[in-house]
Amino acid sequence: MSAPSDANRVGVCGSTLNPATNENAIALARQLELQYYPEMESALADSCLFVLSYADQTLSLKALSTSPVHIINVDFTAASFAWRQRQSPLSEYVVKAVGGKRALEWSLLDATAGLGQDGFILAHAGCHIQLIEQSKVVHALLQDGLIRAAASELPALVSACSRIQLHNADSKLFLHNCDEVDVIYLDPMFPERKKSAKVKKNMQVLQLLLLDGEDPSDLLRAALAKARRRVVVKRPKHAEFLAGQKPALEISGKASRFDIYLP
Repeated sequence: MSAPSDANRVGVCGSTLNPATNENAIALARQLELQYYPEMESALADSCLFVLSYADQTLSLKALSTSPVHIINVDFTAASFAWRQRQSPLSEYVVKAVGGKRALEWSLLDATAGLGQDGFILAHAGCHIQLIEQSKVVHALLQDGLIRAAASELPALVSACSRIQLHNADSKLFLHNCDEVDVIYLDPMFPERKKSAKVKKNMQVLQLLLLDGEDPSDLLRAALAKARRRVVVKRPKHAEFLAGQKPALEISGKASRFDIYLP
């Protein structure tokens, strides 16, 4: 996911009641070059749209403009995600799209990592993958989730994390400078029609955070120039092809479709 400057739109909020949490928040604000607020009231007074804060050692993003306030964090140990991990990894549509068993021997790059769900599923299946996320705020959320997963007592999560490399970088620039990889995966954000499901609400909040971002058509062209075996683009099931470019293959799930381009 790509992003404009987060300054003046996102703040970091501490807790005067928890010194340890407060220190973590101050360090994060310095790292991300964002305004630090000692309490939520000061962030609201400064018209912040989003606030990063720690609770129970978990980093969360709060969308202050939604009613009620919507909270996003990355938790690969959550029950909703654990259910997917108990299934056969090779049965996942995203795993089939990147090459199935063959992809376990290939190099993979997810150029639009976002909150990391598909990338983590691929790593859980046994793939070695680089995750590229341009937004420093979304990158911080994903990094926090991976750190907690790697420190968990669940061997499968620890093993998956060992196969992930996370980068905070401009995807097109990263692709321009990196060596060729076997498979490049793209999941450009798209407008959601329904607003009830939790995952869809997360997408709406991220769209508001990241505004328009870059043209995904340019990213597709950059990916096609660097992929040795295939570029996989995740799309809504009935959406038009990205950049109007028809893929060589398609794999359809319940709500999404994976378009496969063979350079």
